[in-house]
Amino acid sequence: MRTQIDFSHAFGFPHRLTVCLPSDGFKLLADVNDDQITLSWSDGDLTKVPFGAFAWPRIDWIINVSATENGEPMKTTAYQRYQNRYPALECTLSGNSASIHTFTAPCRDAMAMRITAANTGNEPVELDINALSKHFCFNLLWMEEDARYNALLPHMNERADRVLAFCIGGDDIKPKKVRQARMGVTLAPGEERVLYLVIPRKITFDSLEERTSRDWDAEIEWGLSKWAAIFEQASKIELPDKMIEDAFYACFADIFVMRERAIEGYIGGVAGSDMYRATNTVEPTIASQILASFGFLNISSEMVDILMLFQEPNGRWDDVRVWGHHILWTQMYRMHFYIRYYELTGDKNSLKIPMERMAAHCRYIKNARNKTKITDENGEKVLYYGMLPRSMGDGGLMDGDDYFGHFYMASVAHCQTLKDVIYAAKVLNQPEIVAELQPELDDLWACTYEAMQRGSIEEDGYRWIPAVPGKTSGSRFGAVLPFMEGVDLISPFDPLAEGTMRHLTRTRSEGGVPVDLGWMKGGLWVAMALDQIARGHIARGEIDEAAAYLPITLNHGTPLFTWCEERMPEPGATKITGDIQHTFTPNALMQFIRDGLVTEKGNMLHIARMLPREWMADGEHIHIEDIRTDFGDVSYTLKRKGSTLLFDFTHKPGHIPLESIFLHVRTPDKVTPKLSGAKPEGDGLLIPLTGDALHAEISLS
Repeated sequence: MRTQIDFSHAFGFPHRLTVCLPSDGFKLLADVNDDQITLSWSDGDLTKVPFGAFAWPRIDWIINVSATENGEPMKTTAYQRYQNRYPALECTLSGNSASIHTFTAPCRDAMAMRITAANTGNEPVELDINALSKHFCFNLLWMEEDARYNALLPHMNERADRVLAFCIGGDDIKPKKVRQARMGVTLAPGEERVLYLVIPRKITFDSLEERTSRDWDAEIEWGLSKWAAIFEQASKIELPDKMIEDAFYACFADIFVMRERAIEGYIGGVAGSDMYRATNTVEPTIASQILASFGFLNISSEMVDILMLFQEPNGRWDDVRVWGHHILWTQMYRMHFYIRYYELTGDKNSLKIPMERMAAHCRYIKNARNKTKITDENGEKVLYYGMLPRSMGDGGLMDGDDYFGHFYMASVAHCQTLKDVIYAAKVLNQPEIVAELQPELDDLWACTYEAMQRGSIEEDGYRWIPAVPGKTSGSRFGAVLPFMEGVDLISPFDPLAEGTMRHLTRTRSEGGVPVDLGWMKGGLWVAMALDQIARGHIARGEIDEAAAYLPITLNHGTPLFTWCEERMPEPGATKITGDIQHTFTPNALMQFIRDGLVTEKGNMLHIARMLPREWMADGEHIHIEDIRTDFGDVSYTLKRKGSTLLFDFTHKPGHIPLESIFLHVRTPDKVTPKLSGAKPEGDGLLIPLTGDALHAEISLS
């Protein structure tokens, strides 16, 4: 089908792709600009950073790659990931009659940029490809007239024999600047030449003879094969919109980009590629849940298990010693991961230690929460009566101009944590834990809901949930959480839920994203539109509104399928926050697509529940293979042929029996699905399942 994705609302340059081998600590940041590619990297990795510290391997080296045609600068005209999926960068710089196509990819012990220079004109052209170091470096050719190698060596902050980068090829390689590695070529009409810029993992100039004689095309293919193995192991999905399908796999690859070896041999996950390249407790935990659903159960818990190292003697198990400081909502994600891991595997043993640790944390919070059950000078309950203690907000949450406050998000998230611990205790047959924590859940939610009623903001005849009771300051992060599916603390049609959704969506950018969701006044936190507002619509049965956020999210990213954390709303926005390759948005996109393809609700599996209607137009098909669900591994094909919808379903049973499926028939045209033995209901069919396979031809009248 014709794609809806054109990146028309991407933020401004640079657009970043992190290039590396899977789960490797040697990472190259490749930033596309309008006239050059900036390559930057660190000699450090997470093995040298205390776990959880908001500290990251600082950028040590930066090289800008540009080109000229007959002395005139060449401009960036196209760029994308390799095959639109791999974390390898293709970028083309063009002049009047020549082009420089660069391909930057990970290799065995280096990063290599293959440069294909081509003259498509009718006259000879002189091209200069320049690799200019931002740091004070010397080119061997500048230092030694008879030097054999076109290589950059540092002047300070490193050994003098260290090789930062070297070039292979070129007719004229004499540098014009001391910090420059240069490759000049003269091309006849129709001529094409291949050259290389290589950034090796730490080597000295003694290694240059061997390195410059290598087959760098073979080295690039070796690196790409490691990513091909990841894609081969992952569950397969085919979508009518190939751009969204590519985006899914690109984002999936970036889970492995954002993993690396951390302290004590653990694998840690990070939230970004530069200043967020620090182990934290939220984004990697969300990514772990995605890994579990798409073929990587064996390693899915690695980035979460490291959190077992950090719990206080009093039971506290939040971010008090890591970069979240006193945020009291982050632990919701880790407990929910272990719940989902159990539901996907049936492994009760995997629940035991997390349940015990989080139950201890819940006891700590209960004692801390008693301190908020106070009255004011008039004997009235304070607005935050019975909520969680004052804590850090993050996510743009503010109490006036204070980063710390009695945030609704913290209390609601802890309600979800209590629900998950109680669920785990029931699975593990520990009724004493249930009896202990159920009254705490009931009391916390009663206090929080009362605080929401008293502290909501009345506006234009409706009331909405702010960040803290009684104040309009800060972001709307977490406002939808109480009525999202799976949390279900209030009805999505409760007046507070109605008013909150109305308030959140009242002002949208030109590109369709609600504003003021995060830190930036008038700005966009694109991830929250898909991760939370769309989920609010889903809870309310407003599926079309939710599905619309999928192309909107992609159009606010870059052609590399990367997103900054937050940005201003205009296309080409230059004012942004956080990393320019942040992981919350790709995680939200993958989870949305997964839940659109398969969603577990109780003892029923929902198929194609919240996908764009255009995906069931005539001639389109959806195909998945081996997505892990609570009921085992599921594969299916949906194919529309005129007035018939072909449905083939297979299922490898898991620990929970699957007796029926609900097939959502969401088409762009108005049809009534009919299938003998199936019950029409809502927008689809309730289909009983008598075996592990099903073939159905559904009439669309």
